Amino acid sequence: MDKHNVILLPNEAVITNSNYHWVFFRSICITAILSTLIFVVIFFARAAFRITIFSISLQSYLFAILLLLLLLGFIDTYLNYRYKRYIITNKRLIICTGWLNKRVRDIMLTKIEGSQVTQSFTGSYFDYGNLNIYSVGGRMDSLFLVRNPFAFQSILQEQIKIIEDYKAHNA
Repeated sequence: MDKHNVILLPNEAVITNSNYHWVFFRSICITAILSTLIFVVIFFARAAFRITIFSISLQSYLFAILLLLLLLGFIDTYLNYRYKRYIITNKRLIICTGWLNKRVRDIMLTKIEGSQVTQSFTGSYFDYGNLNIYSVGGRMDSLFLVRNPFAFQSILQEQIKIIEDYKAHNA
């Protein structure tokens, strides 16, 4: 096992790796902004929340629940960000996901037929995109929110070409 927590084959080396782009946090940030707005509404609508339970106001309970849900959402988002990896070695493309239930998918570079980058306007501005990998047999794997997707695709294609040249030279 190496620092990426994957078992490498003999004579295999990690060429590059990537994970989600920081824009992955946009949904939790939007949720935080909406939660703040809801809290402000609850805070200024004190008359409607004069109900007390065990001498604690309903307003305090709602704030605590909102804060707890926001914290759990942030932790889940961060862990998904932290434990998602796209790794290119000199022999395989490895896709690692999950922090509780780990899933590792590897594709031999010799089995990759092609790749396609899709990038939105904001993706081109912030330099992220999705990379679709087409394998032998018609299978497609999507790598979402890849940082610098064209460079990642270029490194992948370069490694595939090195393998093809090696096979052609030794055939």
